[in-house]
Amino acid sequence: MKNSDKSLIVFITSAFVIGISIQFFYYYNHAPSLLLFAMWAPTIALLLSGKDSIREVWPQIKKISCLYVLIGFFMPIFFSITYQCSLYLLNLGKLNVDTFEFSADGLYVEHIQNAHLLLGSARQHLLFFTINLFSTIIFAGVINTFIGALGEEIGWRGFLFKRLQQYSEPINSAIIVGILWAYWHIPANIAGINGQEHVWITALIIFPLHALALALFFSWLTIKSGSIWPAAFAHGVNNTISNIEFIKANSSTIESVVSLFFSLLLACISILLIQKIQTDELKRKYLLVVKQS
Repeated sequence: MKNSDKSLIVFITSAFVIGISIQFFYYYNHAPSLLLFAMWAPTIALLLSGKDSIREVWPQIKKISCLYVLIGFFMPIFFSITYQCSLYLLNLGKLNVDTFEFSADGLYVEHIQNAHLLLGSARQHLLFFTINLFSTIIFAGVINTFIGALGEEIGWRGFLFKRLQQYSEPINSAIIVGILWAYWHIPANIAGINGQEHVWITALIIFPLHALALALFFSWLTIKSGSIWPAAFAHGVNNTISNIEFIKANSSTIESVVSLFFSLLLACISILLIQKIQTDELKRKYLLVVKQS
């Protein structure tokens, strides 16, 4: 067995054993700090897989691509706004009055409950509220990136996705990572971290479909940038935005169906983008061969 095969097995085994063990502790006591610790299991697994594996990832940590960091940062926000506007415009959801209570003329947010905004939660004008909400998302997105999402992306996209490309094409590698990543979350999902209703359906079907779409998008960001930072920021912002429910779906079924539609859309776009990279690379190699002949 080659060293690259051994390090791959060590990484996957360690990531699952460490990550799932910590998540099971969370299942019993629901301490949020355990989930943050679990998110660093893939990085710990990378350290256990050997020096060559670390050297393989290090250039992706040193490199920062500002353009793709911005794309990764704001794409989850764009999809969340589009999803929630769709619910409202199609009469599939309504304003979440449990959290945001508006004045009769719609110009002020009278009360903000169960949400801590960066610039305060007192009565505020709609314009100030918009600035306040986006400031909170940006601030929390950066924090979530550094305290948790980065720990996952160093391992999943930085190491595993790149290493699997030695054995398969980028799309196949992204799908494999997506499947592993999705089911790595099973204990936390059973504990209700992504919803208290139908936790087994969420853990085994709904969440994996969302995770697969995100994995394809994160993989495209990683390929284009040659860096783990765009995927890390996209991951951190996505974790942040998923906790903000401005428009509430009329039922959990509607929420699942509409959100899965947007995940499918993201997956299709990401596949086309990755496929374009592969096609451009084949054209480049063909032209190089023609030029040398």
